[in-house]
Parts: sequence; structure tokens; C-alpha cells
Amino acid sequence: MASLGLGGAAWAQGAVPLLFVDAPSPTTFSISFTDRQFNADEVWFVTGTCRDTPTPAPIYVTPLELDAELKVFLSRYRFSAVRSVCVVNQEDAPPAFWAAYEKTREKK
Repeated sequence: MASLGLGGAAWAQGAVPLLFVDAPSPTTFSISFTDRQFNADEVWFVTGTCRDTPTPAPIYVTPLELDAELKVFLSRYRFSAVRSVCVVNQEDAPPAFWAAYEKTREKK
């Protein structure tokens, strides 16, 4: 598993804190990751980790794109994203997140 780096208060700089959960529930938001920006509902930029946040958003990453409430593309650049996010529990992030995140780090 890779590390997101950039610890500290990323959420204080305007990033939305995400808390990955294992199962869907009425209080979670379900997303899927896409590797095509034109196919995404939103483009996000991951600022890093953020531990002690006041109220992180519980996120469930669904294995099926059709079940997702939102299709997300992770961007390499902040200026191309509509939302900056940070991850509260990177140790619980699902493989689909890491696959999408690693693509932002690839040399083009």
C-alpha cells in the first residue's frame, strides 16, 4: 500500500475529509472510481491524509459502477479538480482507491 503523505490538517485548507467504510448504509455515500475523466461525475484531487477531523464524510466504494451514487476521477492536479479531498483512514482505503490514486502518480 502506498502512503498519501502530507499529514496534518489538510481538511483545514478546504479539503473534504473522507472516511472509507466497509459496507453501505443509509448514512454513507457510495462512489466508484473511473480511469476516464470524461466519464466521471466529479473530479477529485487527493491532498493527503487528515486524521483528527471534526466530521469526515463516510464513503463506501462500490465494486459495481452502476451501484454508485457518484463516479469519481482522481486528478493529478488540483486546478483540474472540482473538489479537494483528504483521507482520514488510509489503512482502510479499498484497492479501487489505491489503483486510482497510483494512476495520478504515474509519469506521463
